Amino acid sequence: MKQVNATQVALIASLILAIVLTLAEWLMFLLLGVEVEWYVHLIIFILVFCCNGLTFRFLYGKYIFENLQKIYKHILRLKNPREVIRPYTENSRDITSEINRILVDWRNESREEIDHLKQVETYRREFLSNVSHELKTPIFSVQGYIHTLIDGGIEGQNVNIHYLSRASKSIDRLISIVDDLESISKLKPVN
Repeated sequence: MKQVNATQVALIASLILAIVLTLAEWLMFLLLGVEVEWYVHLIIFILVFCCNGLTFRFLYGKYIFENLQKIYKHILRLKNPREVIRPYTENSRDITSEINRILVDWRNESREEIDHLKQVETYRREFLSNVSHELKTPIFSVQGYIHTLIDGGIEGQNVNIHYLSRASKSIDRLISIVDDLESISKLKPVN
């Protein structure tokens, strides 16, 4: 949809109101039986159009434009708090178009950021799942070896050395995983 500026809104509203009031005035004179020259209706139309146009334009400038300028400043301040905000002049581009452009840009940036955060969350979830699995495997192995030894395997010389050797390898694997996690935690994020 094409953006309409304040002057166009004032002209369209004034034209509609001038037509309606001129027709009402013409109908009133017709019903009262008063004959009026055609140029009187034209003068009334022009006066109503000009007065309403100026009034609407003034009201827009004083009320709507001032409020839109406040909204514009707030949006810019929220978007980038460190940026120096220049006042928006009424003579420059239409402020509603500018606000709309800023909000669309902001929405797109936010979507990209949200998509990135969702992707990071998926990576984090998968990473934690993998780490959990990698930690459980050696822990359960050590647990099984120790329970076997407690349940009587400690008495057989070959059995206890075999299971203690396997438990030692599983503990070494756990230490390696913990070292890898420490290395990963020290990595700097890529911007």
